[in-house]
Amino acid sequence: MHLAGWSQPLQTYAVALENAGLAITVLREPVPIRGEGQARLQQWSRLPLFLWLQARPLQ
Repeated sequence: MHLAGWSQPLQTYAVALENAGLAITVLREPVPIRGEGQARLQQWSRLPLFLWLQARPLQ
């Protein structure tokens, strides 16, 4: 599986995992901890900074 860069659409990553014989089983978008610097993070409330996923082999 080859993924170049970090600004690909989610579908690109999903297709790459599928082509590698994997299926996404968990998908999470972590939320920043509230506190210091909250105003700076406000601009990111609509766009995810990170996306965590778990994939397992297709059966």
